[in-house]
Amino acid sequence: MSSEERRGDEVERRARRLRFRIAFFLTAFVALSVVVTLPFSAKSVVDDILGPVTGRVVAVLLVLLVAAAAAYSVFLRPLHDLVLNSGALVIGVWGIRSILTPQNLFYLTAVDLALSTVIIFTLGAITVRALLYIHDEADMTLFRRVRR
Repeated sequence: MSSEERRGDEVERRARRLRFRIAFFLTAFVALSVVVTLPFSAKSVVDDILGPVTGRVVAVLLVLLVAAAAAYSVFLRPLHDLVLNSGALVIGVWGIRSILTPQNLFYLTAVDLALSTVIIFTLGAITVRALLYIHDEADMTLFRRVRR
């Protein structure tokens, strides 16, 4: 390999590292803004929900099973598949709402809160996994992770 090819490879590697570092900081900024605003959103939702709640065993069981399926998909599927199918995952989780609640409800229910929590967890976990992937690809040492 000539010195020109090595120099070209080094320039390409630096450009790729720079792109991943920019993506890392943008993703970290988005994740940080979500974390900062989440307590305020949760408080307003809880204030709306604290009315009479009718607990149904089927609803609780179904929400728990959907949460388990979402956790399974986030932690065990490859990141590439997750990113491609994240929209379908969110629509699938929210589709459970149509099974559990009537269509003519115009207020927030406990089922809405539980399913929203599952969606926030799923998208947050995908964001963290993407952030760690970008961090590793950019050869950053911010998190002091051992590269696989």
